[in-house]
Amino acid sequence: MLIEKKSLGEIAKALGRSKSTVSLEPKRNSTPEYRLYMSHRAHGRAEERKKQTDTHQRLKNERIETYVRTAQRWLVASLAEPRIIK
Repeated sequence: MLIEKKSLGEIAKALGRSKSTVSLEPKRNSTPEYRLYMSHRAHGRAEERKKQTDTHQRLKNERIETYVRTAQRWLVASLAEPRIIK
């Protein structure tokens, strides 16, 4: 659609996405050498980023991890309790 010289608004409407999302896609995934957007390369970059996100440790600080795990247990327990609706 970019090759067809369609506006970002037209592309966004056709894809059911916001105009800001559509404008960020070519900026994020264009080739650095030529500033050219190629969908197959963009997809490959997205797959690589997806693999890398799985390797990050989310809760590095032990105190934060303990807090989050405790909050999760509390939330699950509170949702599991039967409630009486009047």
